[in-house]
Amino acid sequence: MKTIIAGLNTSTVDYLSSRRSEQVFCGFSGGADSTALLLLLKELSERLHFKLKAVHFQHGLRGQESVEDARFCAKFCGSRNIELMEINLDVRKALRGMESFEDVSRRLRLKEWKILASNQKSVIALGHNSDDRNENIIIRLLRGSNVSGLTSLREIQTVDGITIIRPLLNFSRAQIEEFLCRESVSDWRNDVSNEDNQILRNYIRNVTLSELSDICDGAKEGMKRAAMALEDDAIFIERETEKIWKELSSSSLKSPLPLTKFSALPRAIKIRVLRKWLSMLTKKDYVPGYELINRIDEAIHRISKLENKNRIKIPLQNLPDAFIEITAKSLEFAKTAKTYPAKIWDWRKKSSFVWDKYRLTAVLIDKTESFKLKDDRSAYFDASKIPKLLKVGPALEGERMKPFGSTEEVRVKKIFENRKIPSSTRKSYPILKTPETDRIIWIAGVRRSDFAPAKKNQPIVKFSVEIEA
Repeated sequence: MKTIIAGLNTSTVDYLSSRRSEQVFCGFSGGADSTALLLLLKELSERLHFKLKAVHFQHGLRGQESVEDARFCAKFCGSRNIELMEINLDVRKALRGMESFEDVSRRLRLKEWKILASNQKSVIALGHNSDDRNENIIIRLLRGSNVSGLTSLREIQTVDGITIIRPLLNFSRAQIEEFLCRESVSDWRNDVSNEDNQILRNYIRNVTLSELSDICDGAKEGMKRAAMALEDDAIFIERETEKIWKELSSSSLKSPLPLTKFSALPRAIKIRVLRKWLSMLTKKDYVPGYELINRIDEAIHRISKLENKNRIKIPLQNLPDAFIEITAKSLEFAKTAKTYPAKIWDWRKKSSFVWDKYRLTAVLIDKTESFKLKDDRSAYFDASKIPKLLKVGPALEGERMKPFGSTEEVRVKKIFENRKIPSSTRKSYPILKTPETDRIIWIAGVRRSDFAPAKKNQPIVKFSVEIEA
């Protein structure tokens, strides 16, 4: 035990000894890696005074073998006075689209880890080793990852708000098994599915890395050193990104991103800023690919050449209702607005009316009462000329309106553009029309028409709009 503890990176021991973590949850499958990790943490918990709990996930994919794994874990922990929690996952039921069992299992485990480690003083310990990291680098390389992706397995990192440590990351699988033998542990569980070379990770582990080691002495050790160098590079870029992101988001940035500042960033920073921005807006970790950056750069170039400064929309993969809209000044995040059907409002009988997220109100004002136009959330009309029934609905393609004070009709689209209202939200604004001729009376919250202007000594109706809480 002393040998492997002495070989740990000081960062892991320092992290645990700092007392920042009072509870360590150790993933325990019963395999060699997690068995060695649990023994190591048991020893450290007694020295560093943190609580330790083993967590075994029952995925239900391997029948009786899975049951035997759970029994082994229970017996192992019971004999060593280690608290064990078993969590059942319904992997088959949780499958989505083209996900593999491995992808689903990882997603479900992360969900459970987030529940267990919701306390900031809790930490998750996983038994990944240097061979796992080598496999991960090759897989990520095949997927086109940048250095952050290539080094996604790190000794200490935060994922979705939870802290994960991997104390064995610099030990090979062979070193871990030698350690277990020295500790008189030889009955760890072996997952037979790890021999299935139809699975990419298994093929890389059992064939690719094995053949590389045969051809090139020290290949695995070389990859280990390369991983550490790549991680240094990734950490530097990520820290620089953090500085730039703080500058961009210092003014409570929600959306948009300023185009000039964004387009001037190096691509290595740009893709990371884009990830932070989209993740913030979508409230989940959104990983943009280089194809998206290419399309954005191309759109920015086109926008700079266009005299009319049109908007260019770029759809977002895996977010079918969302897109990025690029203008001459910014990158805006937008969602396709849901189109709500038009409804009829008998405003004389029902003074309050809800359409989509808006509440419209109608108030009759005595003809002798004075009124002032304060903002676009209210509009005043000659009540005697307003139909009893009004149609309330979204803007339609090609619709036109003669604004109050204007001599000519203009497109409703132009009115929205003049008020700098994004195209993605225009259909969410309620428009009041006459039910028979569809003549626009008022674009609620934007602008009124010249229809039935309020006059002195005439009954007046005041229409108002507000967003429902």
